[in-house]
Amino acid sequence: MLPGLAGGLPSLRARITTVESLEKEFDWLVRELQRVVAAGTPQRKLNRGFQSPWWTREVKEARETAKRAEREHKRVPTAYLHYRLG
Repeated sequence: MLPGLAGGLPSLRARITTVESLEKEFDWLVRELQRVVAAGTPQRKLNRGFQSPWWTREVKEARETAKRAEREHKRVPTAYLHYRLG
């Protein structure tokens, strides 16, 4: 049962007699729902932009270069590309 509604729906109907009182009760209901959702939903982890502290732009670029060299070597296996894969 909602707080302040010990009398049930007849009590709620008695409290809502004007548009303003309806708006007030509606706003209260929205605030309560937001509070419940905030309390029951786990917080997201902060996104630092990288998966790990050591995962930098240089590491990302080196990984992309290595993957590109690996794909090239699979297409055309040359001694130079084999050397680049090192």
